[in-house]
Amino acid sequence: MKKIRVHTPFELTLPDYTKRHFAAGLQLVEDDIAEHWFVKRYSEPAEGESLAAGDGESVLIIERLQGELTELTVQVAEQQEQIQAAAEGLQERNTAIAEKDQQIAELTGQVAELTAKLEKNNGAKK
Repeated sequence: MKKIRVHTPFELTLPDYTKRHFAAGLQLVEDDIAEHWFVKRYSEPAEGESLAAGDGESVLIIERLQGELTELTVQVAEQQEQIQAAAEGLQERNTAIAEKDQQIAELTGQVAELTAKLEKNNGAKK
């Protein structure tokens, strides 16, 4: 873990396409994040700086994790909306299928009746 001082807030898109927000101020980040060219553009190393009184590495980690939790909560809410929309679409499709099945059953019954009448009429003509 390395300390960096962020001078301009920014958001970094990680290789797995998740986004991580960096607020201005002292941050404790993973080594690979601290060495990222984009992070270096908006921050500077803070090796010699100590954390403010009462703060510690755990406070920075908690803040970072709370930010990640907020992002994940938003993602979960978006996915729940997508699931709900998909479920509604499936319900509409199932209703349409049931209506078509009913029409098919009615038409099959009509075909059977007409076939029986036709056979009866053809039998009477002989």
